[in-house]
Amino acid sequence: PLNRIKYGARVARFIAISEEIGRVLERGGVRPERIRVVHSAVAPLGPATRQRLEVREGLGVSPDTVLAVTTAALVDHKDHPTAIAAVASCSSPIRLVIAGEGERRGALEATISELRVSDRVTLLGQRDDVPDLLRAADVYLASSHLEGLGTALMDAGLARLPVVATGAGGIPEVVEHGRTGILVPTRDPAAMAAALDELAVDAPRRSAMGLAGARRVARLFNVDRMVEGTMSVYREVLA
Repeated sequence: PLNRIKYGARVARFIAISEEIGRVLERGGVRPERIRVVHSAVAPLGPATRQRLEVREGLGVSPDTVLAVTTAALVDHKDHPTAIAAVASCSSPIRLVIAGEGERRGALEATISELRVSDRVTLLGQRDDVPDLLRAADVYLASSHLEGLGTALMDAGLARLPVVATGAGGIPEVVEHGRTGILVPTRDPAAMAAALDELAVDAPRRSAMGLAGARRVARLFNVDRMVEGTMSVYREVLA
């Protein structure tokens, strides 16, 4: 009954945060003419509080190690086990740090122990220094099997990080495959490991992807664009 009220005929327009969410609404019975897509946005990254090398030293990461970072709640749809298994399969010296807390922490600790990767994967818990972590990393890793859009990927872009991510949900709307990152199938640790190894040995490509990602996020996912898109929907309805 609540859904019938929420998505009923009294609602003039639905604003979807991604094309994929728009398709989900359509599959749920909302008519396409009632849906408008306005992408989410992120504010500029906060200022750095520590130098890159200082952050890496604090994490126990050597200068020649490729540092991958994930910033996401430890919940099922983020599918951290795939990311952990991927890092376990990498042939390159890659460390993964996961910032976030949640109900799956115990299970993830067990996975790390079972795969014997406690020296390669670290659960950092909840952090208030995410901009510093992003700036200290070399790659952003996103293993979600469900994702509406992915504002964390936008933050990674602003930090000039190349991305290795699944093609779940709205992620391909943020990450341009082959240009700002590499997209792999969901729940496929082998494909994710191959993408990580591919970037680990190619610092110039990581740099080029990071720069392209920063430009893409600044152009398409800025707050002014989101505000104007939202206001345009209200103008349309009020007219």
